[in-house]
Amino acid sequence: MAERLTPRKQQALEMRSRIQNVALDLFDREGFENVSVEEIAQTVGCSVGNIYHYFKSKDELAIQVTQMVDEAYTALEEEYLADRETSGREKLLDFVGRSLEISASDEMLYKNLLPNLVGGAEGYLLNAVIRMMPKQILLDTLDATVDGLTNVILRNCTTMWSLVPEAYYDEAVSRVLPGEENAEMRRQVEVYHHAQVNRFANIEKMRAAGAEVFDVVDYDYQLYCLVPSYDKSNADGIIHAESTSMGAKFAKIGETLGEGYVQQGTHCKNTAHNHLSPDSVVDASVGLLPDHTFYFKGQDHEKTGSNDVIMKLATELLTNPEFKDVYSMPDRFPQFNIGRNTKDLVNNLMKPAQEIDRSTLSPEDAAELDAALEECNAMLENTVVDPATTEHAQQRLENILIKIGEREAPNENEEKLSAVGEAISKFISDALYECVGAQGYYDAFQQLLELIGKYFPQPA
Repeated sequence: MAERLTPRKQQALEMRSRIQNVALDLFDREGFENVSVEEIAQTVGCSVGNIYHYFKSKDELAIQVTQMVDEAYTALEEEYLADRETSGREKLLDFVGRSLEISASDEMLYKNLLPNLVGGAEGYLLNAVIRMMPKQILLDTLDATVDGLTNVILRNCTTMWSLVPEAYYDEAVSRVLPGEENAEMRRQVEVYHHAQVNRFANIEKMRAAGAEVFDVVDYDYQLYCLVPSYDKSNADGIIHAESTSMGAKFAKIGETLGEGYVQQGTHCKNTAHNHLSPDSVVDASVGLLPDHTFYFKGQDHEKTGSNDVIMKLATELLTNPEFKDVYSMPDRFPQFNIGRNTKDLVNNLMKPAQEIDRSTLSPEDAAELDAALEECNAMLENTVVDPATTEHAQQRLENILIKIGEREAPNENEEKLSAVGEAISKFISDALYECVGAQGYYDAFQQLLELIGKYFPQPA
């Protein structure tokens, strides 16, 4: 006889289940790394302490959520085997459809990863190619490759430990740096880890001792497609913006903090200071250094060095003793700016254009070339970025260089063919995902055979 649950026990089970369901939804949408216990508690409508009452850590909660999904598969299968009324065909189609719904997080691997990494038609066609490999073999291969690279890099480069989340530090050290032969590396990594854990306190100590600390943050640039939340988490392409800003609050990619949002003022209590970005994506007041952090929207981490404004800002901060905070030069260096990459323009367009012998050109072409260069120089002088102005100046210079034969014109037919090829490849990739799901051709065939065997057993 089943134990009769008291109202209190029933309530506890319901709360535990609600926490798991909310965590599953958040992990799926935002990625495990980007979801805090605080966010789970807020979404559930309970305290953080209540979460820890049911689960010792976020890791344990994730394990329980995974088991819950596995149990959902088992329950789904048992449900259909017990159903004697629904036809085998209907059960088969429904089971596959609901199974794919449960496996939706695999969409990244079989649909988005390669097109984002490779780009163009090749990326979408590779989605079809990797399905030739059974899913488990593919996953094992990826795991072995990543583990191999990770072990080599982490065993030889201390700076790469900055990419290891604090929660996984102890596990990573024991796995990657075991034995006496790694003792020196462990010592160096421990020094870094101690600084990482105490980074905010260390920065405050530095400031108290007279050091001036500034931060430059790139944001609203999608992460590489390596985690499920790649298109949701605000980042600079490689690092989450919350990390680079030392705690500032960001809306997800493509969203805002919401109409009527009021800055929280966590680290800036001065109500006269406005630390909300004009696009309503950033609340800089939540970051550790709200008065000393500059933000560049749409700036790619890898091309930060190609942004002339950021380079000029860094130079000003290092050489101008009067530059104290984001309010020192707001007309030239506002707290919130827009990213731009002008290295190619300067090196590959402007410099060659300056060296062209004007006597070989018609007066009209020579005048247009000089005017285009003047527009580019004026654009570069303006450190409050206007993307339209930047694009117009660069396009004008490109046009005159093409006209005088110093640069090849883009082949419109090739561009059209490339676009058509990419569209067709994407259609094939999307169709395969809808038909086959997040698995290889072999897996789909085997699954089909197993289901047919269960619902249409051969007579003895």
